[in-house]
Amino acid sequence: MAEIAITSVISKVVDISAALLVKQGSRLNQLQENINWIERELRNIQSYLEDAEARKSESRGVANLMKDIEDLASDVEDILYTFLPPIESRRSSSLIRKAAGTLCYVRTCRSFAVEIENIKQRVNEIDRTRRTYGIEDTNGSSFNRFQLDCRGASLHVNEPIIVGFDRQVEELKARLLSTNLECCFISIVGMPGLGKTTLAKKIFNGVKENFECSALVCVSEEPSIIDILKNVAKQVGLEKEKQKENLEANLFAFLQEKRFVIFFDDIWHIESWDTLRLGIPTHSQNGSRIIITSRNSGVGRYVGGESSLHVLEPLDFENSWELFTKLIASSLTKGLEDIGKQIIERCGGMLLAIVVTVGMLRERETSDIEWKWVIKNIGQDDQDKCLKILALSCKDLPTVLKPCFLYLGLYPEDHEIRATQLIHMWTAEKFLQGISDLEPEDVGEEYVKKLVARNLIQVVSRRFDGRVRSCRILDLLHSLCTNLAKENNFFYTLDHLNSSSAMRARRLVARHHSNNEYFALNLKTPKLRAFFFSSNNNEKIPRKHLKSFLSDFRILGVLSLRFSKSDLYIPNEIGNLSQLTCFRLSGYYAKVPCAICKLRKLQTFDVQECLVVELPLCIWKIKQLRHLLLCKIRFSSFNWGFR
Repeated sequence: MAEIAITSVISKVVDISAALLVKQGSRLNQLQENINWIERELRNIQSYLEDAEARKSESRGVANLMKDIEDLASDVEDILYTFLPPIESRRSSSLIRKAAGTLCYVRTCRSFAVEIENIKQRVNEIDRTRRTYGIEDTNGSSFNRFQLDCRGASLHVNEPIIVGFDRQVEELKARLLSTNLECCFISIVGMPGLGKTTLAKKIFNGVKENFECSALVCVSEEPSIIDILKNVAKQVGLEKEKQKENLEANLFAFLQEKRFVIFFDDIWHIESWDTLRLGIPTHSQNGSRIIITSRNSGVGRYVGGESSLHVLEPLDFENSWELFTKLIASSLTKGLEDIGKQIIERCGGMLLAIVVTVGMLRERETSDIEWKWVIKNIGQDDQDKCLKILALSCKDLPTVLKPCFLYLGLYPEDHEIRATQLIHMWTAEKFLQGISDLEPEDVGEEYVKKLVARNLIQVVSRRFDGRVRSCRILDLLHSLCTNLAKENNFFYTLDHLNSSSAMRARRLVARHHSNNEYFALNLKTPKLRAFFFSSNNNEKIPRKHLKSFLSDFRILGVLSLRFSKSDLYIPNEIGNLSQLTCFRLSGYYAKVPCAICKLRKLQTFDVQECLVVELPLCIWKIKQLRHLLLCKIRFSSFNWGFR
């Protein structure tokens, strides 16, 4: 996606230009001119990307042009990250250091100028090619449309609109509230996108007040069983001390004495259930209830038996149309009504397809032309209608929102995402385009609202003022995110990384691996901007590996390290990450050295998911630090550090 690369680089260039003060003679003036030239040319390219994107499927030449533009944007970003840090470093150095480094500085400026000349030649060639194919300037219409309605009221719906499930809801609630003392199961099964979770959540919320305790957890394809059981324990009220050791046994004993209802959403494999039930009494005689959803009827049958199965079918046309009209929430002309019914037929009764399509239509002009565009792009193919609609909804996103949406794929499936955490990472990646006088956090909240309004993310919880506290992306949309991200080299996972792809990787996710597995690969990732590492075992990383690891990431902007069961001692090499803007730590205990205060660009330091963290007092001296998110904290003496 060339438009994502261009938009992201423009944001970085604007940020650099604003920070670059022209006060040191002709060389720095020339540097400023080059930066301004880059911004102008990238904005010029951005103005015709929409037309090029629409036509690339019709012409191999246009498709090649889009690839050239994407490569250009990536190379510009690399040049900025390679040459500007040493220039910035000299500008902030003492007079003695400046004098000593003058020769190196001159060479750096010359090399930067040479690279810019090469970029200019490529820009001219790209412009000639686009004129050859008659690609027109659309003035970034999608971005302008986004700005115009970005200030509108946010969609705030506490309960999802449900149509066609009324009878099923009442029947299943009656089974859960029966006087039968045996532990009763309900297994809602069916293909993805039918609304299994929506139905089950409606039932769960309708009955949970009748039980002593309740819990709702997502399982997903690759679950962390210990984290799921911890979540259950927290929701049902198990004492914190009993959650630290022998969790399964303590949770089992606690629930054995309670009348509970627990909803396990999206169980993929029977092996997951076999491990989960070690902490759940499934043969109690106190009227407890268990609800599960699964796309596999075999899993539902294994968990609760044949009698527990409730097979969900697609909505019929009547219910599909009723849902569509309720979600659109506006009167339709006869022409729009006819087009809307054609759209509904293409959705095939899939609940997810309907709500995502409505989200897309609400963000477009209410006209025959706009709605017919949706029909045309959905197509007539009966295969994978839902997936095609989801892909179209992503394609229809304004350019500025596309990287923000793809970023959701960096999180585990069914993960509850803190909105503020997501916004801080978007900010660090320069995804947030300025809107009037709004702060980056305000712009980020507007972006979240837009994704919610398009039904691409679900609100899990809200703050007292209605703002989104946490959200989640549905598994089908998560799969779409990860697939699109991999196709466009937006991020890589460790499972799919080799020596070649590592050299061009800009974002990397290493999840559920041995702590030392990544280091054993010994891969070089010189262009890495964001790294997400997550481990659930007790294995500690040797200090020499951490030192080497941090020394390799000179241009890293986002770093997230999660060690759920082991202590983490950050070495002094953390101070080498001069471009680090967002730093997250999660684990039992973390100790951070004074070297962190060298991170002049650090804006967000998030340690609230650490049980205990030890910080140096000099943390308060980081001038650009906007967000210090803490848990239980102990401040070390001012001079403390690793030796």
